Amino acid sequence: MTEVSSDGFKDPYQSCITGGPHRPIMDYARGEVKCSECGLVLDQSVVDQGPEWRNFNQEERNGRERVGRPNDPGSHDWGMSTGVGRSRNPRRDAKIKNLNHKIRVSAKDRKLVTLLSSLHQEASKLDLPRHVRDTGAMVLRKLYSEGLAKRIEPEVLVVGALLYASRVNRIPKTVPEVLAVANVDKRQLWDAMERISKMSKVGDSFKPHLKPAEYVPRIVAELKLPDHVITKASELAEKAYENGITSGRGHLGLSAASVYVVSALLDVKKTQKEIAEAMKITEVTIRNRCRDIVNNFDITVML
Repeated sequence: MTEVSSDGFKDPYQSCITGGPHRPIMDYARGEVKCSECGLVLDQSVVDQGPEWRNFNQEERNGRERVGRPNDPGSHDWGMSTGVGRSRNPRRDAKIKNLNHKIRVSAKDRKLVTLLSSLHQEASKLDLPRHVRDTGAMVLRKLYSEGLAKRIEPEVLVVGALLYASRVNRIPKTVPEVLAVANVDKRQLWDAMERISKMSKVGDSFKPHLKPAEYVPRIVAELKLPDHVITKASELAEKAYENGITSGRGHLGLSAASVYVVSALLDVKKTQKEIAEAMKITEVTIRNRCRDIVNNFDITVML
């Protein structure tokens, strides 16, 4: 209930004149807290808890900030090492840097350093964002600590970790797409994925959350189909996922089949061969997934 002052007017500090409670926002330039709806100043002379200095470019910021960078899982020492500066004696600087490098990398961490170095190279080839690289680095760390990184090519294990990390972060990367960029064997890649599946997963941080519907926009874009196909195909793929049709089956095949069925129903049909060539999968896969969809739902498609 809104309080009323002794003169009969409503107290503006109790409720906003637009109705309902105030929506406070911070004005850092003036040190005031204002209501974003009516503009009333709710508090003033607020202490700014930010830095006391200003910066106008990244170089000034790096020179003035007095805190370190956040932990970097892509570095074997989490980015907590100390760098060696320069002096007037370049020869002595080189000796100190070499000594620092030897101390920084222990004998048991050399394999991890090799894996993380390869991780950055492969991630750049696949054009993956920074947070996917960090997830891939955490996967490699767990594989290394649990002894699952032995007797396998480092590049293969790195590509498998990045493929798994992209699924964890809901970025639809397909196996054929990864194999076309990375110079690894398909059988070895599946071996790496099997090792990752044996890795202990704590909570939901390392569990894939990718659903078949998330492949649909990319398939529609590759086939140059109308945008309304995305909506209906995504709904069909989501229903198939909820009904357990994807159990033991690849998500890409089900997504491609959903696009095929919806395109046929909306009279913008693409052939199974066209879809298979665009997504680098077999026609048999699309045909089998179409059969699963038609048999589980009340759909009649004139193929």
